[in-house]
Amino acid sequence: MTTGGLEFSREEIKTALRNLKNKKSAGADEIPMCLIKDCSDLITDHLCSIFNYSVRPNWFPDQEASKDYSYPKKGSKVKVENYRPVSGLSTISKVFERCLLARLEGYERSDVTQHGFRANHGTVTAGLEVQHYVSSSLDSKNHVVVNSIDISTAFDLIRPELLDLSFVSRELELRNFLSDRKAYVDIGDECSYIKKLGAGIPQGSVLGPKMFTMYMSGLPGVLLSDSVNMVVYADDSYMISTADSRDELISLTELIMSKHVEWLRNVAMIVNATKTEMVYFMSDELLKITLDGSTITSSELMNVLGVTFDCQMS
Repeated sequence: MTTGGLEFSREEIKTALRNLKNKKSAGADEIPMCLIKDCSDLITDHLCSIFNYSVRPNWFPDQEASKDYSYPKKGSKVKVENYRPVSGLSTISKVFERCLLARLEGYERSDVTQHGFRANHGTVTAGLEVQHYVSSSLDSKNHVVVNSIDISTAFDLIRPELLDLSFVSRELELRNFLSDRKAYVDIGDECSYIKKLGAGIPQGSVLGPKMFTMYMSGLPGVLLSDSVNMVVYADDSYMISTADSRDELISLTELIMSKHVEWLRNVAMIVNATKTEMVYFMSDELLKITLDGSTITSSELMNVLGVTFDCQMS
């Protein structure tokens, strides 16, 4: 049985184990990560054999059903929509995914707009970059607006057939990592039936954030220009548009937001145009634009990843 060149070494598996958290919780296999890590010297060679036996060219091994736990996000705890699912994945699968993630790092395209899932980046660097773009535009006496388009449950809508992996080695074809996945919900002593998932990234997967970044990586190429900058943190994106006049800014913003919405819908994202946020800086006037037949009116304040920007930049 050939592995098509995608073979893992003992050192790769040992590195993957070191980088995984020492947790006592377990997924559907009921094996806690702390046990695997404690026994690493004894099982590394066996894991190496299993992983190399399992892989095929362009194929990710079939997954067990993940055990999903629900955690309250906000609001009433009696409403199911206020809960966030987290997948309890197989512990051995997590080790395998960590090995694949290390391989994937060597092929990943750089997305300078994304501040999530990147070393030395986060909400602080994203907020500072938004501030930099706005301040620079105002210093040049330009009109500037920042907008953010609301998308719902982005991680749960990823379609494997739309994932662009053309820049990745053929041995790391991972579309089927997102295909034919199954899950069940565990609450207290009760479990739901196992359901096949038609889309989405498993919450809790170490490969998940990287796959999401790759899925969304085509957006900057559609929107960025000398007059438009973009700052992204995970699934939150902020467009900073500048123009010489208010009328030009309205036309530019409507065009960019329309392109943004069209691209998101083409990759199966759900857009809520009525929840679009927008701030028009250094002006007492409100800016009104049309998006999806709805009128979007700018506000005086906008929260950008925990930092409040007001229209006077004060």
